[in-house]
This record gives sequence, C-alpha cells and structure tokens, in this order.
Amino acid sequence: VNAEECHCILDFDFPSEAVVSTQSTGVVLHCVHLSHSKMLTFAQGWAPSFNTTLLWFLTIRFISAAYNNINDCDEVMNYWEPTHYLIYKHGFQTWEYSPIYALRSYLYILLHSTMGMIFSMFTEDKVVVFYWMRASLGIVCSICETFYYRSIVKAFGSTVGLFTLIFMLFSTGMFSSSTSFLPSTFTMYCFMLCYGCWFRAESLVVNNNTVFEKNMYFWNSLTVLAGAAGVLLGWPFACVAILPTALVLLVNSPILSLIKWGVGAVLTFLIPSILVDYLYYQKVVVAVYNIMEYNMGGSGGGGDSNLFGLEPWWFYLVNGVLNFNFLLPLSLLSLPLVALFYFTQKWLPFSSSSFRQVAFYLLPLYFWMGILSLLPHKEERFLYPVYPHFCLCAAVSIWIGLHLLTSIVHWIQQSAKNQASGSGKQVVVSFGKKVKSLVWLSVLLFILVSVSRTYALYKNYHAPLDVWQHLSENTIKNQTNVNVCVGKEWYRFPSHFFVPSSGQNQVRFLRSGFHGLLPKPFSAYPGGTYVIPTSMNNKNQEEMDRYVNAEECHYIVDFDFPSQEEEHYAKNTALWEVVFSKPFLDIQSSKKALLRAFYIPVLSDKENSYQSYYLLRNKVLTGDK
Repeated sequence: VNAEECHCILDFDFPSEAVVSTQSTGVVLHCVHLSHSKMLTFAQGWAPSFNTTLLWFLTIRFISAAYNNINDCDEVMNYWEPTHYLIYKHGFQTWEYSPIYALRSYLYILLHSTMGMIFSMFTEDKVVVFYWMRASLGIVCSICETFYYRSIVKAFGSTVGLFTLIFMLFSTGMFSSSTSFLPSTFTMYCFMLCYGCWFRAESLVVNNNTVFEKNMYFWNSLTVLAGAAGVLLGWPFACVAILPTALVLLVNSPILSLIKWGVGAVLTFLIPSILVDYLYYQKVVVAVYNIMEYNMGGSGGGGDSNLFGLEPWWFYLVNGVLNFNFLLPLSLLSLPLVALFYFTQKWLPFSSSSFRQVAFYLLPLYFWMGILSLLPHKEERFLYPVYPHFCLCAAVSIWIGLHLLTSIVHWIQQSAKNQASGSGKQVVVSFGKKVKSLVWLSVLLFILVSVSRTYALYKNYHAPLDVWQHLSENTIKNQTNVNVCVGKEWYRFPSHFFVPSSGQNQVRFLRSGFHGLLPKPFSAYPGGTYVIPTSMNNKNQEEMDRYVNAEECHYIVDFDFPSQEEEHYAKNTALWEVVFSKPFLDIQSSKKALLRAFYIPVLSDKENSYQSYYLLRNKVLTGDK
C-alpha cells in the first residue's frame, strides 16, 4: 500500500533521516515506537538560519534601545547612576552602595561602565553614550536569543522553534526587558545561554558514543558557567529558575565533573566579584550573600524587602497578560498538555521524545512563577529571567494542542467506523488544515495585540525621556552651575546621562508626597565608593537633607495633573515659564483600563486623557527673556 493509506507506521529511522545526525555509521540514533503518519500529524515547519534569526532580533532590539521606556527607578538609581559615576566622576548613590550595607557588586557595574568609557571617547554627548550602551545591550540580547532559539529547534523541532521565535520577537515583555540595564535582564541573557546549552547536551543523551560524550561534557560545562554567571553576577534569587537544570546535571553527571564545574564557576565569577568589590568598598564584600541575607533575613538581617512593592498573589498573572497577552494561559498549560498527550498517545511530537526530558525543560517557568507569587514583594522585573520561557512554553502548548485536536478528530472517525473510507481520511486532513489556519490567525492576533501594548507604553509614558533629552541637548547645553529640580517625578528621572557635565550642573530634589529615602550624590571621586555616606538607612526612612526650596531651582521637570497634592508650579506664571512639554497619560482621568493598557486607534485617543509633562524655567534665576 502507499504510506498515505497507513494510520500508523512502525519503523526504524536511518541516520540520514534521524533528528540527531552523525557521521558515524552503525549507531542507533533514534527509535520511533509508534508514530502517526503525516495525515494524522503536522509536518515540522521552516527553521530560519542563525544569521537570519540574528538579523531579525537585532532589528527589533535596536528599536527597543531607541524607544523603550525606563520602567523602573531601580534601573536608574542602582545601575545607571553608579555607572555614570565611574565614567563621569559624579552621580547619585543609594543606600545599597553604602559600604555599611554593600548589597550591590561593582563588577556588574564595571562591565557596563567600561563599555560606556569606550563610547565616551568618541562623543561628548552623554545622551548618545546612553543610547549606544542600550544598543549594546540589545546586541548581547539578540545573540543570546538566537542561540536559545536554535537550541529549541534541536530539542523541540523547527515548528516549536518558529513559534517561540515569533513570540520573542513581538512580545511586549521581551521588548521591554531586552534593553533594560538590570541584573534580572542580565540573568535573562545568561539563562537563555544556560537553557540553550542544556537543550543541546540533553539532545545527545540518546547516543552511546565517545564523540557525543565529549560534546555532552562541553555543553554541560557551558550550562553550569552560564547559569552561575546569571546567579553570581546578576540576580542570585533567580537560582530557583535553574533548579530543574541543576537536578538533571546532579543525576546524570559524574561527581568529579560537578566538582570541576562548581570550582570553575566560583573562580570565574565569585572571586573576581570579591576582588573588584574590595577595590571599591575597601573591605572584603560578598555582595551576593549580603543581598540574599538582607532580603531573606527579615528585620534580624538588618533590613526587610517587604518595605517595598507589596502586591497581591495575582499580580504576576495580570502582568503576564499585559506583556504576553494570551501566551500567559498557553504557557501555564504547557506541562499539563504535554502530560495528557504523552499518557494518552504514548509518544511526543518533539525532537526530544522523552517525557522526563520535556517536563524538566518546562519546569523553570512553574518554579519561578510559583515562588514569586508567594512572596509579598512583587515587581515586574522579577519575572525577566523566565520571559523567554513564557514564549517557549506557549509554543509547546500550541504544538501539542494541534496534535491533540487531530487525535480527537481521528478517534471520532474511528468511533463512527469511517476510518476505512476515503471520506473519513479527508475529514481529518481538512480539519488539520483548518486548525493550522486558525493557529496562524491567532499568531497574527498576538502580534497585533503585542504591538498595540508596546505602542501604548511608548505613547503614554515616554514623555520623561523626551523632556530630559530636550533639557540636555537644547536648554542647558551651554549653561553652568544650574540646579535642575524634580519633586514627585524623581522616580522618572532617567539619570545624569541626560544632564550635561561640563557646567557643574546638579539635579536636586523638591519635597513631595513621597516620604521615603531618596538617593544622594556620591562623595568626590575616586573615594566616593568607600566613604561612608551620612544620612543613609536601610528602612526607607525619609532624610530631610535631600531637599531644596523651589526658589533655588533654575529649572523644574514636573508632571502636572489636576488632583495632585503638590504645588502646581506651571500655574505660577510670574515665576515659571514653560520651556518644553510633552503629553503624558493622566491615569486618574482615563477611566477605561483596556484603552489605557492597549492602543486602539481612535478609541484610545478619544477616551484617554493627557496632561503636560513640563520643563519649567525660573524667570528670576535665569533672567526673564
């Protein structure tokens, strides 16, 4: 008979047809137990090359570097500002960088400030340096994403890889996180490499061959190093997300190899971190331990992370919908769907046909989401390390869902005793085509919703970067000894990269409705990193020496909305003149949450309310022109 007439085929794959290829002959590469024919399943799709994929990622990440908002004040105060200090000799210091607490490692800052120093040799415009550094982050992310994607193709097949690729390219979550200067973003880069190496190592497990054993050792070594870099140089709490990887390595690897990898990771990352921090803090500091002890030790540990960002358990579910829309439920369904398919069909439609393998590949998302949801302190950036895994798990759900639906239809045909007839076969084929069309329409809808969300974030919240860039490049470019002040908008200050250094200009704070601890300038370079600053605490208690009066400010950057409790500086036209302004979303006056969160042409413009994000000039101090 023709193969098209077969419902199932029992077969042995020759090397030229196998998923895992080798030049060695006579090696059993893959044993197919019982597989549906193409009539009852779906053929693997197109897999773009490494170079093509890299080009796509670079295009999107460069757009992110140019237009992405700064979504978290931690990014500015704890990373951009110390980096600015190391490059330009001044910047803000937070309590985490006080030698008393030493929660942050300067090695992570040094990696970025070195890059910034090189860029600053080619231009005096600090805004340009800022965006060049962002673009560099986009390049690093693109390389990691491309490697991650190509590894998924090896582990899951080209169709799952293609879906994952599309989801990473267009999701708002990846757009926002990819060019952020945050340890959680750095950890995301490292974990993409870690998971990618792990996928490649595990894809060789089916082979008992010396060459493959050497390749497995190589990939397992890189898996450990990449994971250790994400934990020791990036964000130590994210170690939970690589626990499944660690468990597999512990079970499958020789003890001697594990010891070598562990010692190698410590020598490669932890020792350099301690040495660099000794240089900057002038004492022995293990920043990884300090930050974990502070966050996990409670008040007995000298601090309490629960002072900040307390959110309900469902916070990450809402966040996931905003950043990945319908990928969130799909990603959370991936493991149950894989289990259902495997235990009903006795096979898996992936390159890695082992249920244990596939289950462990998907577990990082569940581990990390579960742990974070239980903690009271929640922030969007905490999810960054597993953002790529949202895309992978959603792709797995789609691929498994396609096969499940087709299997169900085939079972219905069998129950109706139509499977022997040509019409029964055609029904299954026709159903498969319709389902595939529906899937690709859903992917297109995902892209449209993601672009809508990404553009809404830019349109509604990008004004601070525009106003500060205008201040830097036009307003005070040639002025000296200028005080630029911020009140309630201190947390949207995009860093001293947007304030020219040539004229000894300063950013000062006005008192507002925020009564927590604000940062203060580092002491004079180069000793500012190890001088113990005054008026610092780890309890988020307000220090009054941070503030100046508005009359001392040459310029004020402010967002003015009707219900604010702070002074309306823009209305005092006798003292203040509007130099520049951009529209910024007034959340309180924009009542329809859906039209705030997603940009829908005409409707969002009609229903959303915007107020001015101002740059104001003091007529008295600058001279009334």
